[in-house]
Amino acid sequence: GANLTANASDPTHGADTVVNQTYEELNNFTNSTAAINSGQDGKWDFALKDNGAPASTAYCFRVVKSTGTVLDTYIVIPEITTASAVPTPGSFNAFETSTAAGAITGRIYTKLVGTIFSLDVVAIASGAQQAGFTDAVIVELLGNNTLGVSLDAQNCPTSSTLVQTVAPNPTITGGRSTVNFAAVANSWRDVRVRVKWPTSSPTVTWCSTDNFAIRPTNLTVTSTNATNNATSGAPTFKTGANFNLTAATVSGYGGTPTIDNTKVVGSPNAGTIGGTFAAAVAGTATGNSFFYSEVGNFGLNANAVYDSSFTSVDQPGGDCTADFSNSLVGGKYGCSFGSTAVAQTTGVSGFGRFIPDNFNVTYNTPSLTTSCAGGTFTYVGQAIPYTTAPQMTVIARSGTLNGLTNTTTTNYAGAYMKLSNAAATSLNQAPYNTQPGRYARFDALGGGATPALDTSALPATTADPTIGVFTNGVGALTFSSGTGLGFVRSTTTPNAPFNADIALALNVIDTDGVVFASNPASFGAASAGNGIAFSSGKAMRFGRLAVRNANGSQLVPLPVQIEAQYWSGAPTNAFITNTQDSCTAIATNNAAMSNFTNNLSACETANTAVSAFSSGRGTLTLAAPGSGNNGSVDLTVNLSSSTSGTTCTTVGGGTVPAAGANRAYLQGNWTGGAYNVNPSARATFGVFKGAEEVIFQRENF
Repeated sequence: GANLTANASDPTHGADTVVNQTYEELNNFTNSTAAINSGQDGKWDFALKDNGAPASTAYCFRVVKSTGTVLDTYIVIPEITTASAVPTPGSFNAFETSTAAGAITGRIYTKLVGTIFSLDVVAIASGAQQAGFTDAVIVELLGNNTLGVSLDAQNCPTSSTLVQTVAPNPTITGGRSTVNFAAVANSWRDVRVRVKWPTSSPTVTWCSTDNFAIRPTNLTVTSTNATNNATSGAPTFKTGANFNLTAATVSGYGGTPTIDNTKVVGSPNAGTIGGTFAAAVAGTATGNSFFYSEVGNFGLNANAVYDSSFTSVDQPGGDCTADFSNSLVGGKYGCSFGSTAVAQTTGVSGFGRFIPDNFNVTYNTPSLTTSCAGGTFTYVGQAIPYTTAPQMTVIARSGTLNGLTNTTTTNYAGAYMKLSNAAATSLNQAPYNTQPGRYARFDALGGGATPALDTSALPATTADPTIGVFTNGVGALTFSSGTGLGFVRSTTTPNAPFNADIALALNVIDTDGVVFASNPASFGAASAGNGIAFSSGKAMRFGRLAVRNANGSQLVPLPVQIEAQYWSGAPTNAFITNTQDSCTAIATNNAAMSNFTNNLSACETANTAVSAFSSGRGTLTLAAPGSGNNGSVDLTVNLSSSTSGTTCTTVGGGTVPAAGANRAYLQGNWTGGAYNVNPSARATFGVFKGAEEVIFQRENF
């Protein structure tokens, strides 16, 4: 009904004036726009439809009156000829646009999700490209995520999903044209191109001889429970214990990812991740039985979780490159795709935290010092240090769950090492949370472990044992005796000789609750003969030092006998000479001098020498006071740790404080009370010994 607008392509009739009329869709019509006079030509524009007209056929069109009467003087009749017939193709195929000209078969390479691509479509007749075919066709993508679907006689899968229909319908010109495909949102393992002709009611349908995969570009790995990235705190997973991982990508993915342990990073060393993913559902693959063999956190380098089998339909023909490339290399993408990187920094990122499953403990051979140097005994109350300090070597291990074999977890070090002496934690836990609780003795004497161990000189449990630096999962716990172990010396009741069987035990447990299965770890046992070794003997003796009275001439030095004794126990129940004591030492300034009598005054004699003990006896020698200096002096050996009284060490010199010998374990009950009294004796010069009026006698042979 719209008026025509003339243009240069309009037909003409000689020099006749053309009177433009209207656009027409249907009969009937009129010259409603303008009259057509003699010598003029009327022009209408009709819409014609091919209603099954045969090809290459001429049709003439004339205008008649609505009654069917022919117009007079109507001599010019328009004519059209239908197009030549499109030859019926025998089949179609599709392949890469780089395929050689004239080819009727070719490869289709792996494609990427979300990326547009192009393929060439060819019409085939009599085994060659059908150059005479030019027409529109329907081009589709058919996809399967299950391999091995059977094909029909036209290479099309017997079951599939319509992935894409190219719109508008592309035209193949001269038998081969390039068709552009829109980006596909989901992945497909097995895709073919289907071509149908004609577009109205297709009678020829064929699928590409080559199939191809449309793969994801990457995977994203997460975990819902191995998410604590700190160096301390919960949750934790023991090495070998199960945790989950999820690898997700586009929703159509249904493959099964794999872990490449060469791309796992750890702190500081990478362990091994065990376990498998189940096949992905709706783009997400999950595994709930993963485990890690090391301590700390782990991260993933790029492509640590990967799928190389998803594109299997393209791999035999080399239709993808043997890598992870998401960029075209020689017109091909990589066959594999993998996970994006998950950074791992100690205590900041990655998966974990993982802790050892257990500890193993090995021991050195410690020994206690026999306090009598060169001897085989120690006095009760005497400090007993270590000759070789006890040392436990602690090895953090993976356990045996999930096929692990108690291998050393080398990352148990630095911030991931959780052994501690802090109060109420880790090593300092009941029942071994006090030094008396750590040490035990065998009571050879009965009576409730009498005498008791003296642990007062041991270091505090918050400092003992010393925790060494752990390297590669191994570290040492070294114990100290401080200023010495010992036995509590009774001030009221001496004890019989006994052997010291002392044991040391410790619960090896860290703040994460990782334990040594055989706790307590121990050195020796509190049973007869099974205690920690001594350097040369573990005999314990309740001792005392006795000083004998002495009498002699004032003209010669006076020897005063000193004797080390010990309580024999039953049946004699007496103090007897300790003939094994050749180690006790007393200095000249340890013997206080007091109560000078008669003509003897201070420092007219002096303590000039003390012999070394031999077989339990020694001699303190007093210098001769000289003629006219007869009298006596009381000697008291100061066995305490502080000065007490005065003494003379040089004749004619001044008095000096009597130093403590620090031998309180040799004090006795000399006054009939407690065993805490220093021994005393009297030395007499130039005084008759008794009824015999002899002051000094020497026999020569």
